[in-house]
Amino acid sequence: SARPQIKSLVNTTASQLKGHTISLDSLRAAIKNKPQSVKLNDYDIDALTMIVLMKVNNDAENDLRDQMSNMKKINDQKKAQRDAINKRKAQQDSIKNKMAAEYRAGQKAGKVSSTVSFNDYLKQREVKMIPTSDSQDAVSDMSAQMQMSLQLAMDRKSKMNEMISNLMKSFSDTQNAIISNLK
Repeated sequence: SARPQIKSLVNTTASQLKGHTISLDSLRAAIKNKPQSVKLNDYDIDALTMIVLMKVNNDAENDLRDQMSNMKKINDQKKAQRDAINKRKAQQDSIKNKMAAEYRAGQKAGKVSSTVSFNDYLKQREVKMIPTSDSQDAVSDMSAQMQMSLQLAMDRKSKMNEMISNLMKSFSDTQNAIISNLK
């Protein structure tokens, strides 16, 4: 039976086109030149072209859905990172404020020399402040690249939808011409 050969033709052609810009004419020619389509007429080639385009379109839609899901996961991770950074910063601010109050009280009571700076006082007390700006920069590094990738995938999908629409219009025009010739 020819059905498995045609199914194989559709699947292999669609997988070869994944992620590429497609020209309708070059797709028709590629399908026409496949050994499985030697006995097919032009209407069958057009139908196969439509089926391949629909398969590529469905694959592109699934890829977009996967990308969006991955982007959501990454955004959730980024939010968790930002929340952790903000929490750590708040904790550090709280510690710093307590240490500043202790420093001032120590200076008033004469326990801390007036020549000791606040930073030196923190060093003596072995209080280390962890910088947070580097962590926040790392959180935003990947988003521009992901957005570009997503935009390219959406553009390809939009072009694919337009191509399918044009092919369907062509089918409709052909059918209307056949009907008007029969009248």
